[in-house]
Amino acid sequence: GAGFEASLGTLLHAALEVSSNEAELEQFVQSNWHTLEFEASWQESGQKRRALNMVAALGQYLRDAGELVSAEQKFEVSIGRLVIAGKIDRVEKDPDGGLRVVDLKTGKTPSAKDVENHRQLAVYQLAIRSQYAEPLAGGRIVAVGDQKLKVLDQPAISGEFEHEVLELLK
Repeated sequence: GAGFEASLGTLLHAALEVSSNEAELEQFVQSNWHTLEFEASWQESGQKRRALNMVAALGQYLRDAGELVSAEQKFEVSIGRLVIAGKIDRVEKDPDGGLRVVDLKTGKTPSAKDVENHRQLAVYQLAIRSQYAEPLAGGRIVAVGDQKLKVLDQPAISGEFEHEVLELLK
């Protein structure tokens, strides 16, 4: 159910925060698996297989990921009278030195069009731009909910999209 999905998502986010490769991800998930609750024991083995497939997909992502700048980066950004605070799953530096915000999705995978106009990623970009001197490389959704890796990029926020997001938040 939804409760298990949320718990599994929390576990995978925590694993990503402290791991740099697939072996570390798997060990974290295995050692914390007992924290998840199941309605029936038969559900556990199927869900564990699913979770380990998601771990493998995350491991695949980490092999090619940019340099980790920060995991679970806290932010607070003021836009007009609005103050937005939260945490960004990962901030990575791309090979050209630009910063990319990365959001892990363990549920439904969004479409490429959805990511292009993804306001949460846009706000993350605005927050990172206010905290670092490096240029933005954009935003990224790392989706593993389908038990395979799907990486969807958002360009660095600028122009009309930035104006739209700022107007929405005023």
